[in-house]
Amino acid sequence: IASSYQNGIVISTDLSENWFQTNPTISFQPYESVSVSDSGYLFALGFNGYLYKSMDTGNTWLQCSDITFYNGPEILTDYNTGFIYISSHLGIYRSTDEGGTWFEKNNGLVVGGSSPFTRIALSNNGILVASTPSGVFKSTDNSNTWIRLSFMGATVVAVSSLGYIFADKYSEDPYFYSDTLYRSTDNGMSWSKLNQQVSTLIFINPLDDAIVTTLYNYTQNYSLSTDNGISWDTIFSEKSPQCMSYNGSNNYFMGTSGAGIFKSNSLNGPWEFCLITSTENPSEILLNSYYLFQNYPNPFNPSTTISYSIKEQGSVQIKVYNVIGKEVTTLVNEEKSQGNYSVKLDGSNLPSGVYMYSIRVNNFLDTKKMILLK
Repeated sequence: IASSYQNGIVISTDLSENWFQTNPTISFQPYESVSVSDSGYLFALGFNGYLYKSMDTGNTWLQCSDITFYNGPEILTDYNTGFIYISSHLGIYRSTDEGGTWFEKNNGLVVGGSSPFTRIALSNNGILVASTPSGVFKSTDNSNTWIRLSFMGATVVAVSSLGYIFADKYSEDPYFYSDTLYRSTDNGMSWSKLNQQVSTLIFINPLDDAIVTTLYNYTQNYSLSTDNGISWDTIFSEKSPQCMSYNGSNNYFMGTSGAGIFKSNSLNGPWEFCLITSTENPSEILLNSYYLFQNYPNPFNPSTTISYSIKEQGSVQIKVYNVIGKEVTTLVNEEKSQGNYSVKLDGSNLPSGVYMYSIRVNNFLDTKKMILLK
C-alpha cells in the first residue's frame, strides 16, 4: 500500500507490477501514513487526523477511531506480536485487536512541547524506541511502560538489532530538526556525534542493520552505512527517499519526493521505477524517457486510460491482447513526436478477465497487465 499527497491511496498485490486505486470515497484524500496489519487489513492515517481501515483490499473503508491524530502521525505494525502502534502529538497509541480499539500508552513518556510530535521505531527483535522534543525513550514490554534514555530530543529515531539507537538531535530553530546524526550504544547513557547528516529518514535494514539516511533538501542522493554508522557511502537515486521499506523476501521499496516509487533488490541500487505518484508536471520527470504507465483505473469497468511517454519521434503501436495472447484491439498505430500521451480503452464489449497491453516504438517494447472486472 502506498499514499501520495496528490493521488491518495494505491495498492499492489503483485510486488508492484500493477497498482490500482482504492475506493474513491477516501482514496483521493492526502494521507500521512499507511500500513498493513498481520492479517492483511489496510490502515491509512489521513491529514484530517482520522484513521481509516479496510478489510477487503481497499474496496471499502471505515473510520475506526474517534481519536484525531494530528501533527505528522505515523502508523507502525509489529509483525512479531501483531500489535499496531500510532505515534502523534498525543503520544503513543496501541491496538491489539487489528485496530478495533486503541489505548494510550504514555506511561513514562513525556510528550508535547513547542513542536508536539512523537516518533516511534521498532527493531527486528522487538525493541521499541520513541522520540519526543523532551527526550528519547525505550520500551521492552510492548509499550506498556517507557524508560527515559536521554533528555536529547529527536525528530527521527531508529534502533538496530544490536540495540544501537540512532537519532536526529532536535532543534527548535528553524524547522524543528537538526542535520546531525547521533548514536548511542549504551541505551542512551551517552551519545556520539557521527560524521553524517540526516533529517528526513533513518531506515535500518532488518537483515543486516545497514542504515539509510537522507537530507531535507531533496538532493538526488542518500547515504548508506554497513558498519553501524562509522563510515558512509553516497548512493545516487532519482530523488532523496522520503520513506523506505523491505518486503521480507527480495525487494526494497523507496518512496521519493515527486519522482514516484522505486524498487530494488539491494540498498545499493540500481532502483527500478514502478509507480508515478505526482501529477503536477509529469513531463519534467519523463520528457527524456520511454515509459508505459500502468492503466488507470485498474481493475476497470468498462473503460480505462493508458498513458505513455516517448523521448524521440517514432511510429507508435499500442495493442491489447487477451490472456492467451490473441490480439483484441489496436489503440494506437501512428507517428508521434516526443511527449506524453494518453489513450482510452473501452471494454464495454469485452468479457471480464485479465488482458495485456503493449507499446512498441523505435527500439522500445514494454507490456503490462490489466484487469477488466464487470
